[in-house]
Amino acid sequence: MAHNRFIFIDDTHFLGPEIYSRLNQKSESPKNRRISFDELLSWPPKRARNFVEDFEILIFFFPFLNNCQEKSDENVSKIHSLATSIFPTSKLNQKMFFLTNIHNQKQFVDEKRKNVVSDNDFLREAVPSLETLYLGEIFGVFNVQNDENFVRSIIENRISGGILNIDDGLVPLTYLEDLVDGLQKIITDKGINKLEMPDCFISSAIEARLLVDQINAYIPTAYGKVNFSRNQSVLSKPLCIPAFNKFLGRSVIPLSEGLISTITFLQSKEHADIKIHTDPEHFIYKNESLVKRLFGSSASHLLLLESNDHKRFVRKVAVRGGVEGNGLPKLNGEINFLNFLNSKNEFSTLSSLYPRVFDSAITASHSKLDLEYIGDGKNIFTLLSEQDERVVNSYHSLFMSLLSVIIPYGYLLHASNNKTEKSLELLEDYYLRRAEVRIQYLQNISRFVLDFPSSVPIKLPKLADARDLVINDIVYKHSLTIISAVRKNKKLLEIFRPRTEGFCAHGDLTFLNMVFDRELEKFRLIDSRGYIGSWDPLYDFGKLKFTISGFGKIINREIEVNEDNGKYHIGFTGNRNGIAQLFSLNRSFLNDANQNQNFKLLIKNEPYWRQRILFAEAIHYLADIPYRLLLDGSPKAAIATFLLGTKYLNKVYTDTIKNTI
Repeated sequence: MAHNRFIFIDDTHFLGPEIYSRLNQKSESPKNRRISFDELLSWPPKRARNFVEDFEILIFFFPFLNNCQEKSDENVSKIHSLATSIFPTSKLNQKMFFLTNIHNQKQFVDEKRKNVVSDNDFLREAVPSLETLYLGEIFGVFNVQNDENFVRSIIENRISGGILNIDDGLVPLTYLEDLVDGLQKIITDKGINKLEMPDCFISSAIEARLLVDQINAYIPTAYGKVNFSRNQSVLSKPLCIPAFNKFLGRSVIPLSEGLISTITFLQSKEHADIKIHTDPEHFIYKNESLVKRLFGSSASHLLLLESNDHKRFVRKVAVRGGVEGNGLPKLNGEINFLNFLNSKNEFSTLSSLYPRVFDSAITASHSKLDLEYIGDGKNIFTLLSEQDERVVNSYHSLFMSLLSVIIPYGYLLHASNNKTEKSLELLEDYYLRRAEVRIQYLQNISRFVLDFPSSVPIKLPKLADARDLVINDIVYKHSLTIISAVRKNKKLLEIFRPRTEGFCAHGDLTFLNMVFDRELEKFRLIDSRGYIGSWDPLYDFGKLKFTISGFGKIINREIEVNEDNGKYHIGFTGNRNGIAQLFSLNRSFLNDANQNQNFKLLIKNEPYWRQRILFAEAIHYLADIPYRLLLDGSPKAAIATFLLGTKYLNKVYTDTIKNTI
């Protein structure tokens, strides 16, 4: 009877020690072993047989099977020696797994005999007793890439904001994680936590450019880029899918779903190995003291510090890539953006809306930014919610004053009209596809522990499935259904496309990203996107509106979400007068903005500006889903953004069709 669970028998250079370390971390048995071919073959045959019989599962890695004839004879001899030493064992009930990196052989599984057959019978030539050998429970020979994880590298580069140089042509689409996932199932007989081990099982090679385009589409607002060389290479052949399915215990996942799952995993894990000791407070230097931690930034750690001369300032520190580059790349972008504004005379008025920069640094492991501390650390939305008298009583004049600076000295600088083709591309990238992809994160909502009341928490419907939803007793079309309908309707595309663009004066203009300067009596801006270039201004006005129509309440955790048999209820909590104030500001927002003469100049070439802002508002909700899941770990917040986005998208869609088409 076998005393140990499994043993790896391989060439020590095939997968490397890291993979075995990961596998052993999941193993329930401390007696699992790894041994090389050479060591096993150096033993007397009887000792080798007795050794392997002590294991329930044998996992063989054959990295040396390839098209190189010079190595082929040696490899045949090596496999033959291994077979004659080990396989005459009578323990035919052992499970044996054979994995190799054969790239250019057709493979298929004979289900009746449980044989794996290659087109030149390479293994049969090496092991004459192959038929006897495969009387045991054999799952197959698998084509496993020994190369760097190509797809993962592209995704990580996209998130982290780097530049990747790759060859054009066909590329492999078999993740190393596929192999580890399958082996872990064998080792532990348990499923794998998908947050720890992403799914992405691809069945064949794909054009590199097509793959990069798809990844860029799934992460539309990240920063990384890919440069292609002219080399054409074929790096992979299709896998033996039936065998691979059986090995994994489930079907392969299509590219579209696989990329989403892997991106989901990498969003919050990028640069997770980079740690600042145990806390970002390590970045408090001599002659500085910590006043308190600040919160509200998804990209950075925020510290309110005080110098020896009692001057307070804010230090932002980022150490990881974050969600869609919403970490190091975003803080780096903010640093570059503020330095750019301060270096150009034409942006001097716009820069006055932002905090002064005292110091900044971008290093290989972290970035930091020291800024002027404005107000009491509360954003404008929170001050409105709490009914701060100075902000509430002066809101209209303060808002008008803000628009009178940020529009003429920001969005209208370098303004131009988009050609139809470009505007449709912008509509697709920053609105349609952006929302469509991020809704898919709800496919895996079961990964998270529900933090809201539900009558059927285990059977919570997959919200990413395109079916009608009942929200507060009203039936709404699924957002994916509406997005698909917009794509097919030329008139709707004409209405929602961004016609104008100007300088990106902010890029994430919410009332959460504003503070009240009590000394200067004006709204000041924080946490810009950090993008230097052209922007769709109405994107930002959609951000303003979605803050006061519910998103700010979600961020402040002042929401109620309940689910009962697939029907949802959502409501707001907190200061009642504050809620009434926000509802009032939301209802009048478009008319309030249109009272400003600078805003009228901004929308001069936007005949459907109202529909566009309302459309942007709804899309911003839907696009925020992964941030709530991955940064907050909160299904309630993620589902709330989805429900409100669905509600508002239905309204703008229905009203636009009724009133315009």
